[in-house]
Amino acid sequence: MEGGARCPGPCVFRVEAGGKYAFCRCRRSAHYPKCDGSHRFLDPPSSITPLKVIAEASGEFAWCGCGQTSRAPDCDRSTGCPAAG
Repeated sequence: MEGGARCPGPCVFRVEAGGKYAFCRCRRSAHYPKCDGSHRFLDPPSSITPLKVIAEASGEFAWCGCGQTSRAPDCDRSTGCPAAG
């Protein structure tokens, strides 16, 4: 996937059970991996929208930063990503 922002490996952050989260897929968000609405202002316009999820449980969540995971949006740490450790 092309774009600007990326995490050098998995982007790990805390989620709360029942919390609603919008994950950036255009990679233009200033708050990547969280969507900030930047996809609405791409030039040329894009049909890319955020991935919206509701957390099933509270805890740490690892969002794939390299885009190569087989379990999107979760980082599966099996792609040789240098920071996946």
